[in-house]
Amino acid sequence: MAPLDRGGVEDGHFPQGELDWLGNFSIDEGYGRLQRKEVTVIFGITGHQEREGIDWDWVRASIGHELERGKAPLRGLSSLARGADQVFAEEVLRLGGDLTAVIPIDNYETYFEGETLTAYRHLLSAAKVERMPPAEDDEAAFLAAGIRVADECEILLAVWDGEGAHGSGGTADIVTHARTIGRSVVHLQPITRAISRF
Repeated sequence: MAPLDRGGVEDGHFPQGELDWLGNFSIDEGYGRLQRKEVTVIFGITGHQEREGIDWDWVRASIGHELERGKAPLRGLSSLARGADQVFAEEVLRLGGDLTAVIPIDNYETYFEGETLTAYRHLLSAAKVERMPPAEDDEAAFLAAGIRVADECEILLAVWDGEGAHGSGGTADIVTHARTIGRSVVHLQPITRAISRF
């Protein structure tokens, strides 16, 4: 009889990484077989609060489509700013995802008014809240919160006209950081209604 092909196994041990794929499975004790685990996909958002020419209906539809593409449980990280962040957060909740609100400063509510304040309070009440530590000033705090979102997500959605940042902490800065650390970025161009991935 031919010897058993051990496939690189030495003394009953598999080479490092050989069984990494098993991390996506669990043992069904009742039937003694492997079952695939549901792996949560973590999305983050950065984008315009307001900008002349933005098609917000297209932005909402595009964000919803991107969130659904993973076909898996999802978690979304957002600072809940008006505009892109609030649209993203609403879509995460609509799809049954878990929402984490990354709050940059203690007096954050002062940046909202009217409908956007109502939306902020509603979204905050539905989210797990993570408050950022104090920063040198509000601009630095907003940058730190954006970086936190990029650091913690796997896929960053950027609702962005492609232009440079106007001050520290703009969308361009967060996209640059996300690309530097190897995050997948989906660029939703809200003026031309184009989507690119990098």
